[in-house]
Amino acid sequence: MSSQGFPILKLPFLALAEAIVQFSDRELIYLSILSHRAQHLVRRLQKSKPDISLLSDVPLNSRSKDKKCHVFQVLRYSKRPKDAKMININGEKVPGEVNGFIIRSYWHRKIEGLCHVADHVRRTFNVDFYEVLVGNNPFGSALMDFFRGIGKSKPPKTFQDHDSAVQYFLGSCVAQETFKFSMSPKNPEKFKFQGTLASKNVDTFETSSRLFRLPELFSLNCAWIYLDHSALTNSQIGEFLEHWIHGGCPNLEQLRMQHAKEYLRLGMVLKGFRVYETDIRRNFKFIGRGRPSDPSSFLTSYDVRRHDGRRASVWTSVHMPHEIHISVQPFVHTIEIHHPIEPRNNMSIRF
Repeated sequence: MSSQGFPILKLPFLALAEAIVQFSDRELIYLSILSHRAQHLVRRLQKSKPDISLLSDVPLNSRSKDKKCHVFQVLRYSKRPKDAKMININGEKVPGEVNGFIIRSYWHRKIEGLCHVADHVRRTFNVDFYEVLVGNNPFGSALMDFFRGIGKSKPPKTFQDHDSAVQYFLGSCVAQETFKFSMSPKNPEKFKFQGTLASKNVDTFETSSRLFRLPELFSLNCAWIYLDHSALTNSQIGEFLEHWIHGGCPNLEQLRMQHAKEYLRLGMVLKGFRVYETDIRRNFKFIGRGRPSDPSSFLTSYDVRRHDGRRASVWTSVHMPHEIHISVQPFVHTIEIHHPIEPRNNMSIRF
């Protein structure tokens, strides 16, 4: 006796509707990738709000351990298994596979895959991603995938070019907890993001891309901001600090910058600021890769005050002199060396 799947999509609509409302979140996600019609049915009939993560070019263990999410993983076309079946992603038929909570799809142009998956989840389930983790795309991989796919399938061409797809993704993909995007534009010097970042209120924002400039930084209201290989300059970091002092980015707990366009210098960042030099050493919260802060490792640390009296420490470390951190109260804890927490002197710093 052969085992065959039940042709559920051939049921009358009323019977189908009665069946779909009984489905679990995982079953609804599976159903949505069967066909464009199945996706439309799920969109009309589902009422749950599943937790979903979007990953590309990052290990699966990079996901948050706080919540168990369903995962859409976008991979290069050249990595597709031989037995991959065609699945529906936002009306596009692409190779894919399902493994428990993980749905993998394989694309000739990975940035387009990210855009289609983002639209699929938003239009089908009307939810934001719990987290979005997009690593750096190796140079030339998209071109290699294109040539390997010639004669086998027709790659979707939704966007005019790579950079227009990057624009669309940043302006439409929303995450709740973490948004990491490290895919660089093709022309970093000419690229200018138009519009508003969709994930500007996410808890943790991380990027290793030159596309991130001062207007995008001003638009954020995140607790943790990690900028690696940013196009920002020392004076622009100072502009952001001035923005925070006057009430901008009120949720900020820490901004970490490293490997910027120019060599990071604390003196240039704080030029013109009224700062408070202290004789204390603090253990700060820490984000990103690298060695956590050590109370004895500070090279320089200065406090600045916001209009409401809240303090932020602007500091760098002996272990990581190419980095600058802005850490906002409350700190994890403080260790007094000679004096109380109150600043020893009030001074305008000049370099």
